[in-house]
Amino acid sequence: MKKIVKYITLIIASLLLLLILLWNVAIPEEFLKETIEKSVRTPYSMKLKGFSKSIVIPFKVNIAEVKLFQNTTVMAVISNAVISIKPEEVLSGNLFCTFIGTISNGTINLTYTAPILKPSEKTLTATLDSVQLSGLGFIKKVGIKGTGLVSGNFTLNADNKGEGVFEVKKCRFEDFHGGGLYLPAKYITGITGKLSTDAETVNIESIYLTAENISCRISGKISNGSLDVAIQIMPDADFKDKTILFLLKQYEVSTGVYVVRIVRKLSVLKLPF
Repeated sequence: MKKIVKYITLIIASLLLLLILLWNVAIPEEFLKETIEKSVRTPYSMKLKGFSKSIVIPFKVNIAEVKLFQNTTVMAVISNAVISIKPEEVLSGNLFCTFIGTISNGTINLTYTAPILKPSEKTLTATLDSVQLSGLGFIKKVGIKGTGLVSGNFTLNADNKGEGVFEVKKCRFEDFHGGGLYLPAKYITGITGKLSTDAETVNIESIYLTAENISCRISGKISNGSLDVAIQIMPDADFKDKTILFLLKQYEVSTGVYVVRIVRKLSVLKLPF
């Protein structure tokens, strides 16, 4: 029994030594940096600053700044990012990698899990906590002006099926005008939503907008770079802004119920990975 334990210990130690050699010799720092930068798809690009790789266990990569671009527009900036790989997970036949950083005064945390012998069971989990919307470039690009703290989580599987929930607190938006549409966004104080994905389609199962004396629900989908959603707006009887009701009159489907349909191309929503 002692010999078996000794052999197992030697095997584990040898494998750990091999992993350390591979990490420090076979994977140069510059190669790793370029591989990460090239992992995004056009029209997106990624630039890393302050990139350094640890040479001891646990394996870590520190990145002072991660910038994600769409063409020349900065879509998001992540600072003080750390990528960690647990060698003990690799020895157990499972690739386990985490990414954590600061984005727009909040945090982003990604976890990637992939059984080495069963790559079809890989999963990616993303968590956001108190991220300020006004600091995200892609929010500005779609024409949304205002502030709010977004938190949520999303899980994506190997077959591109996934689901997630989110909420936005302390909202302060300007009314939205564009493309012949008008939405009274200034009344929104909070948002909760549920999304799912199926291959190339993002399903907006439900997004509820909390507002004073008015309720809104959004549902629809994003497929092949096109947005197709319906926004149902229902003011209460004591809603006092008659100007807004007049502007919404063209969307009225029944007394006190307004439905705004939006169908348009939104290439900005194309995923970068």
